[in-house]
Amino acid sequence: DQGFVPSIKKVKHSGQLLARFSLKSMFTKKWKPTFWVAYGDQQLLFFRNKADFEECFTNPFLGIKEREALIKLSVDFVSDIEPEHVDGYNATPTRQKSYSRDGNMNHFKLEKWYKTGPSICAAFAGKNENEVRCLRTIICEMINKSPQSVKHDPQSDTTGSSHYGASTSQRSEYSAYSSDYSKKSSNTRGGGSSAGRSGRSKNYN
Repeated sequence: DQGFVPSIKKVKHSGQLLARFSLKSMFTKKWKPTFWVAYGDQQLLFFRNKADFEECFTNPFLGIKEREALIKLSVDFVSDIEPEHVDGYNATPTRQKSYSRDGNMNHFKLEKWYKTGPSICAAFAGKNENEVRCLRTIICEMINKSPQSVKHDPQSDTTGSSHYGASTSQRSEYSAYSSDYSKKSSNTRGGGSSAGRSGRSKNYN
């Protein structure tokens, strides 16, 4: 179970924001830092920090479970919607809100839609509107390229929404790597490269 390292070459963008992943953080309304990467054309991976990302992507001695433990949330906009009861993902409009502990921040939610309705996968926020919109734009692009039935209004970034033509659905928030990562037999090696600077999105191409 050792020796598999995700390919750094497939990391296209990265950045840092504040996030809420767990039900506890949703209820307590506590934001925690997260380091995210766009992996390939259909996956987003979220880590506690940049150091965890680098450990996950460059340490060849980690076992599968150790590598999975470094990932706070994995979203695959293709394989996650394969189950019959799942309709797809949706990014809510970006809005500005004043928080007692954090002040004014821009935020949006990532929803996963089931036949029975939506479930919140995560919420993202930041003081820099461009950094928040950057992640949301990447999410909308991945949704648009996925098999799910989605309509994305090009002007919706001003109001900030992506819309479904049908219903929606949700998958486990703490799933391990899908697609590439689940292929344990793969021996893909990644060059040890760091991701984007703090608070900024980086294009790896």
